[in-house]
Amino acid sequence: MQTDHASPHILDCLIIGAGLAGCVLAHSAERRGLRLVVVQAVSAEPTASEVAAGLMNPVTGRRMALTWKAKELFSFLKQFYPAFEQKLQTRFFYPKAIYRPFDSLKTQNEWIAQSAEKYLSDWIRVILPPEKPFGRQVRDDFGGLLLGGGGFVDIPKLTEAYQMHLKAQQKLKTDNFDSAEAFFESGCWHWKGIKTKHIIVCRGAAERFLDFSFLPFSVVKGDILDIKIQENSAFEGILNRNGWFFEHSQQRYKLGSTYEHTDLSSIPRPEAQEKLLGQLRTLWLGKVEVLKHQCALRPATKDRRPFLGLHPQKPNFWLFNGLGSKGSSLAPFFATHLLEAIFDEQQIDKSVDLMRFLNPDNR
Repeated sequence: MQTDHASPHILDCLIIGAGLAGCVLAHSAERRGLRLVVVQAVSAEPTASEVAAGLMNPVTGRRMALTWKAKELFSFLKQFYPAFEQKLQTRFFYPKAIYRPFDSLKTQNEWIAQSAEKYLSDWIRVILPPEKPFGRQVRDDFGGLLLGGGGFVDIPKLTEAYQMHLKAQQKLKTDNFDSAEAFFESGCWHWKGIKTKHIIVCRGAAERFLDFSFLPFSVVKGDILDIKIQENSAFEGILNRNGWFFEHSQQRYKLGSTYEHTDLSSIPRPEAQEKLLGQLRTLWLGKVEVLKHQCALRPATKDRRPFLGLHPQKPNFWLFNGLGSKGSSLAPFFATHLLEAIFDEQQIDKSVDLMRFLNPDNR
């Protein structure tokens, strides 16, 4: 980085972390005209942003419930990502239909009945009967549900393109931030020659050991496979039941994901691969070849809601974290929400304010 940070120039915010959360937050800050620098950590272990498939699904869970804040999140991201792509001249946002095969006649009947409900009808494209399969290799003996509004974000492509943009603007610094090396004086943070009004940390799962370690993180390890299928078996869209399976790039598919709470190492486990392939066999009849097995830690939280807010003891020291397995859906909306709290003095939604775990009156 060539910018002389010893100059009198004062930043509006120093963003710590250049993964999905940090990049989306920094882009949102740039849209506001804020002066910023992003600090990219030097890490030997894979991060969630490097491994994640970036799936966006408005209807989730075994009971196929509408995801939390689906209307707000998905209407926001549909505008956010295309504008971000245009800025970077890079494609990474892929709207896709999601197909969820029914596992029984009972489930089929339940969803035929529920499909008329307004809160779901906006997302359901069609309920397909067994005689009209989604694809000839798909196991859907009871038909299935075709959902709109979903898709995926190619997170590594997004972060790489945005980091290149930041470098070109001399706004990216590669270093490991340690708050012990920073001090707050006269309304500004000072760190290695940089002066900034605010620091916002977006360090993912690593945060459970750092400045916000007092929060109830519930980190989860996720395994994902890169898969090759037979050329005549290609299909459009995303298969979703007991996991997901979709084409991520030309003739290369993603299969995931596991949720491991005990083994939090960065080493992929053979049993995780077998579990994923076993789940795939309940959905897919075709032959597959495993090309790559990756894993990383998701920055999940105790109540499955993001962590946003101000450190209780450090002035102007903020957190943007806890996006879990839904980072692609959550990041755009809540990055804007946090910036409005910091720079427009708006109140943070109590359901995501980190004070919900520190102040009983804010639950």
